[in-house]
Amino acid sequence: MFSKTFIALSAFVAAAVAQTPPFTGPTILETGLDSLTCLTASDLTNGAAVTVEPCNVQLHQSFVFSGGAVTINGTKCLDVTDGVNADGTKIQIWDCTTNDVNQQWYYTGDNRSVICHTLH
Repeated sequence: MFSKTFIALSAFVAAAVAQTPPFTGPTILETGLDSLTCLTASDLTNGAAVTVEPCNVQLHQSFVFSGGAVTINGTKCLDVTDGVNADGTKIQIWDCTTNDVNQQWYYTGDNRSVICHTLH
């Protein structure tokens, strides 16, 4: 009985953690350092760097959570450069590809729009 309950509870918690935000539409992604800096795409071409810049709600700071990906401009996604899962790895902009592990992110559920790359 304990193991069935534990498995069911674990599945529920995992589903809750990997949720999309309760809101829809474009949003800015604050860095967590303060509410004055946001993730910013340097441009919208493949390989474009994502940097931390002052928040000014421009096109290059307007992201949407969509099916586990974080999109910008509808066809581009936040992408982990070369799929490296290590501290200090840079994030880039790349064409969205269905089920690409380099583009899979999850919302923490703490209403702060924090994202973390999934571990595969």
